[in-house]
Amino acid sequence: MSTHGMRITTALLAVCFGIAANAEFDPERDLISLHYDHAPDRDDGQSAAADATILGTMFPPRWVREHVVAVSGCYGKNRDRFNPASDAVMRAAWDDRGGWIGAHGNRKEAVLKLVERWGKTLRAGGDVWVKEGGQSDLTVAVLLTLQRKMEDLDARQRIHVVQHSDWNEQQTTERALAYLKQQADYIRIADANRYLNRKGGDPGFVNAATAHPAFGGAWKAAFAYYDPDERLDFSDTGELLHILGLGEADIDRFQAWFLPASSEQAGERLPGDYRFTEGPAADRAGNVYFTDVANNRIHRWNLGGTVSVFRENSGGANGLAFDRRANLYICEGANRRVVKLSPRGEQTVVADRYNGKPFNRPNDLWVDSRGGVYFTDPVYGPQRDALRQDGEHVYYVPPESGEPVRVIDDMVRPNGLVGTPDGTTLYVADHGAGKVFAYRIESDGALSNRRLFAPVGCDGMTLDALGRVYLTSYAVMLFGAEGRAERIVTTPERPTNVCLGGRNGSTLFVTARTSVYAADLRAD
Repeated sequence: MSTHGMRITTALLAVCFGIAANAEFDPERDLISLHYDHAPDRDDGQSAAADATILGTMFPPRWVREHVVAVSGCYGKNRDRFNPASDAVMRAAWDDRGGWIGAHGNRKEAVLKLVERWGKTLRAGGDVWVKEGGQSDLTVAVLLTLQRKMEDLDARQRIHVVQHSDWNEQQTTERALAYLKQQADYIRIADANRYLNRKGGDPGFVNAATAHPAFGGAWKAAFAYYDPDERLDFSDTGELLHILGLGEADIDRFQAWFLPASSEQAGERLPGDYRFTEGPAADRAGNVYFTDVANNRIHRWNLGGTVSVFRENSGGANGLAFDRRANLYICEGANRRVVKLSPRGEQTVVADRYNGKPFNRPNDLWVDSRGGVYFTDPVYGPQRDALRQDGEHVYYVPPESGEPVRVIDDMVRPNGLVGTPDGTTLYVADHGAGKVFAYRIESDGALSNRRLFAPVGCDGMTLDALGRVYLTSYAVMLFGAEGRAERIVTTPERPTNVCLGGRNGSTLFVTARTSVYAADLRAD
């Protein structure tokens, strides 16, 4: 059957039978309901740690609190086999990430709490995605209550239940499972034990997981609950990978994405008082310029270690970049434009409109070797309802015409971007989707061959001379060019952007909310 024919068939099924056609998780509106039975399969503990690691890497804490709910005690026929020791794992994984619901102690109360969370999402126009790491009896209890409260609820279009396990289905009461398959969008995926279950342990994985500066506590609790020397098993996480569009990532790929082998703390804090730092960029000498968006300034750090105000009334400057001729390019978010500042201080507008309309709030940019400019144009904060364009996109301004061209139009909220020195690859963060993509740069500046580079909710980014990519998430994550996380650099505040500067470009400068930090990388 042709692809066109498949699309028609899927559409007809949706119309005739109420099946959700090509449903995809929408990180802007949808809710993920993480269900664990802990009765008695102890692999749920490792899944809880893995789920927290994935979501905490892909999305900021506020997003996790608003779009994720975790539930323990989601059992069916196996209700008498619940293991109370699992509470320690749930506390370690979820207490600091929005909390969790314990259904074992009070099932009725748990159902009501889930009805409230699901209902809030559904009434706001979002869908609910259930990672059914347990049995479906609790899910059905929530669904029945919602159907009584929301008579117009089309659960087959709005509630998506992802299940990977024969055993979980067998332990669900037959009537509940039949009802769920009939009433909701029930998605049965391949058994994830094929790729997320390894007998005999893996010392390298265990060491990286337990030493992780952000998620190590959850992994320690999970391994105390289920000895990893016996088995590494977080197969239920396969359902979350499916929801997030990460496919059948196996244990090795999980480790490559989420568990760098080493970590360190950024050292020196640069002097000065700031409100929201962003956009660092180094000139040819190694001096570093950065913005204080909230204070409407651009600052300059020099090689002598002092910081001065480079520009007042910066137009809400955010991202900065230098070209090979020492021109400074500035994303003026408040002015909805990109400008170029020459070494003599002469300013030129690079881009301020597309299709006759102003941009949203240009955020970050990269200048290629020809002087062409790539920039992202998202909207954040209270300005979310003030889109000037028809979405949040990525643009390229060719040096020949100077007319902006839209080169990416399928992201949720693009943010940081950087290109390789040879001009062949552009890395772009879709901060709203929690992913970083790599594109091939064509001779005319167009982008092609999109591929997932890393599932990281990245803000700003940079590259070093070895082709390694530095991404800002809960920390600065250093990825090799092949997409393996090698190292973490932590800062006291959540990082926003990063660049290499100083003498020989050997210092990592990290903007982080009200501060700028520096880490010496010469040991590399």
